[in-house]
Amino acid sequence: MSPCQVCGHYTTSEAHTDDSLGRKPKKSPKYTSKIYQSLPENRGYIRLLNVIGSDPDNPFVECELILQQFGKENITDDTNTHSYEALSWCWGLSKAKAHIRIRQDGKSYAKYVSPDLVAALKTLRYPNQNRYLWVDAICINQKNVSCSCSCSLLY
Repeated sequence: MSPCQVCGHYTTSEAHTDDSLGRKPKKSPKYTSKIYQSLPENRGYIRLLNVIGSDPDNPFVECELILQQFGKENITDDTNTHSYEALSWCWGLSKAKAHIRIRQDGKSYAKYVSPDLVAALKTLRYPNQNRYLWVDAICINQKNVSCSCSCSLLY
């Protein structure tokens, strides 16, 4: 992410332009339940939110949703395994007026969430490395009730 060409700060203001030609930044398409990668049929998988490390002044939260597999005893030892922390967030009480950016297949999507969750993710992200989180409000496809069974894997 580059700073604003006008003021030098990261900004979401539409009054600022994205480049020296005066073009406004393009809006990311909305991340919908159709885009969520399905969990494999066999048990033992959850989605994790990979929060991309960024400068604390960057107002955008860039992320990826990845699949995490568990072994019988504990987390498997393969290279696709990440240590993570859980953040349980309240569903449905506040309007999803803010968004994070979820990267998938070379595109960036806007996932609308509560402003408080965006603020929490900004505070929790590391400046120079990625951080893996399980955030129920994001990692569980709330539009698909059958996905909610992944919660039972965490307890």
